[in-house]
Amino acid sequence: MSWMRLVAVEGDVTMKPVTFDQWNIQATGSSQMVSNITGLHAVMALGESFRNQLSMTCRWGLAEGWSGGNDPGMFNNSYRDGEPGTPAWNPRPVFILCIFFRNILATG
Repeated sequence: MSWMRLVAVEGDVTMKPVTFDQWNIQATGSSQMVSNITGLHAVMALGESFRNQLSMTCRWGLAEGWSGGNDPGMFNNSYRDGEPGTPAWNPRPVFILCIFFRNILATG
């Protein structure tokens, strides 16, 4: 972001809003995408977004299937391939950690 600001100043142009969209981890094989690891990644990404004064962030995957633990959804969606033994729309760790970020780190 410091480079973006420098280029805007040097070019004598108004800085435009910068977004960070469709971010997520891309790890498969050990259920990382439905674990606390994805939640910690989300907290780190949101923190960096605040620190760098980004205008908006959009995490990829609101409600997804299970796919053997390789799906990035924030909520379990049992439409096709639900997490075994878990009700539909059950929040996954990434949702809980994003709420933690909002309530403790961002507004605290």
